[in-house]
Amino acid sequence: MRMQSALLSSDVTSVQVPVQLNAVVDERTRRLLRQRAAERGLTMGELIDQLMVHL
Repeated sequence: MRMQSALLSSDVTSVQVPVQLNAVVDERTRRLLRQRAAERGLTMGELIDQLMVHL
């Protein structure tokens, strides 16, 4: 359902589609991501969404 909504929507920023991402990072990076997410009251996924906007 979400995928269909995303494909049909012209405003892709308003439709969330579950995507499994896997990345190998060192422990320091994992801890920093968790810390920054917690400081902002976000999940790691939400933090990564925000980071992607700035790339």
